[in-house]
Amino acid sequence: MSVRALSGGDLRTDGSPVLITGAEEAGQNIETRLKFFLGEWFLDITDGTPWFQQVLGKGGNLPDKEAVIKRRIITSPAVAGLTKFSMDYSEDTRALKVECGAVAENGEPVTVSIPQVV
Repeated sequence: MSVRALSGGDLRTDGSPVLITGAEEAGQNIETRLKFFLGEWFLDITDGTPWFQQVLGKGGNLPDKEAVIKRRIITSPAVAGLTKFSMDYSEDTRALKVECGAVAENGEPVTVSIPQVV
């Protein structure tokens, strides 16, 4: 499978659509899914990461919040598995940093770091 490459959140064209596969595809899919908020897409309001509903804000326990994010990563297209995961979360500032290592479907390693979600 392949997806169109993004650059700064927009489609990269370089004269024609640029398609990516393997680790680059898996990494882009993970990053896109984590930045996609629940209810954001009008064609499917049940899709997206439930940042405001389950992750950010006061209360709840950290393992449950991590499980929500891990599930989004593992179910991303072109991702075969998760190899490492870390999340730094501050309830006071609601700042969140997610770093993960994954394996693409073709066996290539993938590393994704999202410094500030909200």
